Amino acid sequence: MPITVTPAGSISLCRTNLENDYKNTLTWSNITAQANYFNNLANKVSFNDYTYMKKDDKIRVATPIDDIINYNYCYYNNGGFTTKRYYCFITRMEYVNENCTDVYIETDVFQTWYFDIVWNRCFVEREHVNDDTIGANTIPENVETGEYVTNSKIRGKPFTTYGIVVGATIKLEDSTFPNINGNVQGSIYQGLKYYFFTNTNVLNLLLANVATAGKSNGIVTIFMADDNFFNTSEITDKAFFTIDDKFGAFTLQWAYQDGQTTVGNPPNPTSVNGYVPRNNKLLTFPYCYLMASNNAGSSAIYRYELFSSAPDFQYVGTLSPGMSIKLQPKNYKGEEINNNEGLVLGKLPMCSWNTDMYTNWLTQNSVNIATSIAGDLGSIAIGGAMLSSGMVIGGAGTVVSGVTGIAGTVGTIYQHSLVPPQINGDVNVGDAMYASNSARIDMCCMSIKQEYARVIDSYFDMFGYKVNTVKLPNITGRQEWNFIKTIDCNVDGNIPQEDLETIKKACNTGITFWHNPTNMYNYSLSNTIV
Repeated sequence: MPITVTPAGSISLCRTNLENDYKNTLTWSNITAQANYFNNLANKVSFNDYTYMKKDDKIRVATPIDDIINYNYCYYNNGGFTTKRYYCFITRMEYVNENCTDVYIETDVFQTWYFDIVWNRCFVEREHVNDDTIGANTIPENVETGEYVTNSKIRGKPFTTYGIVVGATIKLEDSTFPNINGNVQGSIYQGLKYYFFTNTNVLNLLLANVATAGKSNGIVTIFMADDNFFNTSEITDKAFFTIDDKFGAFTLQWAYQDGQTTVGNPPNPTSVNGYVPRNNKLLTFPYCYLMASNNAGSSAIYRYELFSSAPDFQYVGTLSPGMSIKLQPKNYKGEEINNNEGLVLGKLPMCSWNTDMYTNWLTQNSVNIATSIAGDLGSIAIGGAMLSSGMVIGGAGTVVSGVTGIAGTVGTIYQHSLVPPQINGDVNVGDAMYASNSARIDMCCMSIKQEYARVIDSYFDMFGYKVNTVKLPNITGRQEWNFIKTIDCNVDGNIPQEDLETIKKACNTGITFWHNPTNMYNYSLSNTIV
């Protein structure tokens, strides 16, 4: 028996911001909100009494083509067969006659099946995160950073309490200058006893007395040192001191540029070269970092986000010719005192004295000449170097669709090294630094330039962060829009297979979900986490 169908289908033509490239789509709290939006669109035209409209086909409407030529979207339902509403893009129109037009349609798979999509865990390459705590997102990005600039520089408190240390194999406090036995100084066995002088006249007199006694060979080394590291005790009736056995360690002091006002440790950044970013990833490495410099050609880089609290450092040192003083970060990378991330102060000056031991001084001073710290602190390249071939999933080559052109524009143009790969001190640089009152370790708060920070911040606004994580994609979680880009998107539902594949492809390409149709494409709005 033939089926009798009363024509009850309807179609409405309209204009929206939705396009069939699937770079953008809309989200809804419920199916009623979705229907209300499309029902209330202005400049809409509707047609009724259709028997059946085929999916992804053409629909003939009784209206001149010129009256509907600007419409790009439609929705229809086949009343009498189903209550399902289908949302479609209008791909083209054809003139039939002056009162008739053929409208070709293509199903909008996201709007048609929005409430049928079942999202499963998959590999999410990038998205707008729901936790933007500073330090929570540190996966490298393929963006150009430009050159780095110093935002502020905090001088380490200079070693201004210098004195002269004499290392001898004789007892200087005894006028007969008898020989001494080896002993432990600074936890190191040494065949010398050390004396600390603050008065050069007294030292000159002592050296003369030693020479007169024929004991000049007992003076082995003379060098500059800071008494912060040692407990000294004055010898009775003498203007010089013996130095007690002590391994020094104390918290580093910092001063402003004028060297007068002592301040606290370097604070965590709140801006990038004066620019306050909307995305907190810009307040982490490699966009911001702390660089320690010993002013003698050697540097160390510290990442703010790897300190468990505000950046904190201490000095450690022990007594030796030229001194051995090292800066160490505290509570860094999970270490209470991180010995592996230290920075050595440039060697302090060795001294000469007017005896036939001058040749010995030249030999001793080889410690200070051409001091080389050949430590490769890492050619930390941004972008391409961070995404070395085969090492990081989701490199620049996989970024396509809406993110493609922009990623190519802000992507790495050339590799940057934060510091030179070889750090070499200059000849006698310790002497020069001491003479210029620069024998200290300074902290430089470094960042990219404001110009680049603005570009990258806008890029993060549009496309979120690289996350490279297996999870449920964040299609919601922000005030206005959420971008996701997946690899091998994993969705299912009671959806035709061809439409399901289109959904997967769009997610793998990259798509932005807008939560308010009125604000679609308005990237100037605040997109805070909700």
